Amino acid sequence: MEGGGPATFGGDVVMVMISVDPVGDAEEVLRQHRDQNMPGWIATRDTSGVYRTYDVQTTPTIFTIDKNGSIAYQRVGVTESLVLINEVEGLS
Repeated sequence: MEGGGPATFGGDVVMVMISVDPVGDAEEVLRQHRDQNMPGWIATRDTSGVYRTYDVQTTPTIFTIDKNGSIAYQRVGVTESLVLINEVEGLS
């Protein structure tokens, strides 16, 4: 998230990218994508079907989760970084 994310929010925000294609997205592929496009993010593969639990049908699907672990916002599709930054800032 250009203009936001770990560099902007410090230790108050954790950014996680979860691949819903654990077979096609090998760890090295995810690591390379993260390092080139999302520095500071955690990249992981969904090997247990979490995307089904949250009914993710389109990628990207972005969840903003508050300090209590509740989903505060859900965005489907590409979302402007300013929208996400405002949502995160609104949680404080």
